[in-house]
Order: sequence, then structure tokens, then C-alpha cells
Amino acid sequence: MAHSGDPFTRPGTGVSPLRISDGVDGCGCHRRASGSRLTPGNGRHLLPAVRDWVHGVFSMLPVFLLGGCGVWPGSSGGNGWKAAVEVQTAQLGYGNWIVIAESSFPAHSRPGTRQVNSYQPIPVVLDEVFRCLERTEHVRPKIFIPRELGAVENDFAPGVDSYRAELKSALHAYEATELDQDSLITLVQDAQRSFDVLVIRTTTALPYSCVFMELQPGYWDGESEQRLRERMSRQQREKLATPRP
Repeated sequence: MAHSGDPFTRPGTGVSPLRISDGVDGCGCHRRASGSRLTPGNGRHLLPAVRDWVHGVFSMLPVFLLGGCGVWPGSSGGNGWKAAVEVQTAQLGYGNWIVIAESSFPAHSRPGTRQVNSYQPIPVVLDEVFRCLERTEHVRPKIFIPRELGAVENDFAPGVDSYRAELKSALHAYEATELDQDSLITLVQDAQRSFDVLVIRTTTALPYSCVFMELQPGYWDGESEQRLRERMSRQQREKLATPRP
């Protein structure tokens, strides 16, 4: 006879249509017997598994974002941006550019642009980028800074004097080439036609404070390339000068 308090009992039969077998499959999950239904009570054992699955999917979202072009949101109170920068720099090679951008730098929608929000000032981010590039070893940066930065007066941009000193320290032993910012933007836009560009946004709010990096092979420098071309040219001349038999 049906229990009066059982909401899952078929009226007049005393038999509940909602049943589940006690069998367990090879994955540790309960099997549903043929023709049976899952009761809300017995289905509670699935909740932890569903919760873990949802947590796993959301924990992988940053990896999916890093897999292609897009924006890594970073974290205003953590070091998530460091992990993003490390993954992104490891994927870059010869011909790619990195822009460590001041806070008003425009967001780019052009395909091939990767963006990371760091929530840190430029000197801190620059130091981290150098650390990541030194670990990869396969590329080295050629550094550019806007020529206008040296002419900005502290009276019109308070803090720029301190920034210039901090930037010089953050560059370590790297030599920076000065170009007009418009020229640097043009170089980056030209590179975007064929290569990915990584833009790391910062909290630095000073004019002409961006740092631009063109990545070059870490195992082959400009001097080696010049010597190679000279040798190839000399060999070609010698070949042409040798009389044919």
C-alpha cells in the first residue's frame, strides 16, 4: 500500500514509477536500470560530479582565451597577468612585437592582436617581460621608446621625471632606440599584417611612456647576419669570376 506522504507513488498501485538500480559502472557512476527513472533523492549523488565538472570548465576558460587572439582580463589584485604574459611570450617568435602600453593606449580590434590587462605600472611589467623572454631564450627584444618622452616636462605631466628614472633602471643593460611615436605605431601596424602583436596594458598614465619591443632571434644577431650576407656575396663574386672550362 502507498505511503500517504510519498509524492512519487502511483495512485492506487502502491508502486513508485521512479526507481534506480544500485549497480555501479566502471567509472564509479550509478547505472540506471532498464525502464527505471531517477528519483530526485537518489540523484543527489550526481551533484558533486556536476559541480566539479562546471568548476573544471570555468577554470579552463583562461587557457581558451590564451589559445587565440583576444583579451586576457588579468586580475586587479593578483598575479594572473604574469601567467598570461609568460604563456603569450612563449608563443611569440621572430617578427612579433610586444607593446607595454600606457593606460590610454587604444584597444585594437585587428586580428592578430593579443591583449593582456596587467593592472601594474610599466616598469613592473617591463621587468616581468624581460624575465619571461630570458626564460624562452629563442628570442631577444629590440627595444624602442618614443622620442617625445625625453622632451615631456614634469610641470605638464607630473611624475614623468620619476618615470624616466624608473624606466632607465627597469631596462637593465638593454639599449633602447628612440623614434617618434607615430613611426613606432606605423611599424607595429605594418607588423600586424603578417605577425601577432602582444599589447600589455598598464596603469601608467603618462604621455609617450609606452615601450615597444621587436622580437629578434635569440641565437642570431644583426652582426652575424651581416657577416653571413657578406660571405655569401663574396662567394657569388668568386664564382662569377672563375673562368669556365
